[in-house]
Amino acid sequence: ALKKQDFAYRLPDLGGDEFGHLAQIFNTTLVDLEELDTASKVQEKLIDSMLDVQHHGRFSFFGSSIAVSSFGGDFFAVNQIDDRYTGIFIGDVAGSGVAASLVMAFVKACTLQLANLYHQPYDLLMRIDELLRETSTSKQRKFMTLQYALLDSATGEVTIASAGHCFPLILSAAGAVSVLSLPSTPLGAGKSTKCATMKLTLCPEDQLILYTAGLYRNGDLGFERLTGIIDSSRQVCPKAFQEKTIKSISTFVSRSECHDDMTLVMIASNKLSENSLNLG
Repeated sequence: ALKKQDFAYRLPDLGGDEFGHLAQIFNTTLVDLEELDTASKVQEKLIDSMLDVQHHGRFSFFGSSIAVSSFGGDFFAVNQIDDRYTGIFIGDVAGSGVAASLVMAFVKACTLQLANLYHQPYDLLMRIDELLRETSTSKQRKFMTLQYALLDSATGEVTIASAGHCFPLILSAAGAVSVLSLPSTPLGAGKSTKCATMKLTLCPEDQLILYTAGLYRNGDLGFERLTGIIDSSRQVCPKAFQEKTIKSISTFVSRSECHDDMTLVMIASNKLSENSLNLG
């Protein structure tokens, strides 16, 4: 059964001797394996996978999530709202395994059902917070950090709403690195959630970086060193930037030191010719 990955298999009751005790231990292990297998399959369906850079009006963007195990808690989704707007979600669910995957599935469903709020980042996150709280119990609280970036490809404006998530970074065309301070609290945590919002316009060749905490929490990397790595990994191509950044991180952090998933997104503002903007 194990060779066929049939983790739903259970040994029968073999009595109260050592064989029976061994069977009970084996069945308990199978329960854990079944949960982890389920969580892995759920996560594969929930995390958006980008094979190449996406181009939309003034923006080019690329993102990917690297799971250090088959049942991590990072959340990444891209919604092409219409010809003008794109919504990008990035988040981190508390915990791991089946419980985290179920929360992730719930939030994914929320993002799909709340299409009427896609253009209102603050209201969207606060409504997800309400739904998380309504479906939580005293024994099983659901909470996660979540960030939503709404891209306006006609104007180059980005509206960001954040609930307890990592502060975004701006790599300016002039060479500066700045941190966008968005103090807030996670969805579902505490008596109420504080959501922070910000609007900014990316100048041509500016780059906006979204990421999860695993990028600096793994090993002894730290936020300051991560910022330096991101600065030195500047690339015109968002995918090349992502690959160079992850490669640089791997020189400081070994695989055995990675205990938290890593998700990284780069949104680049491009110079446009008159014929390159096609918004319908």
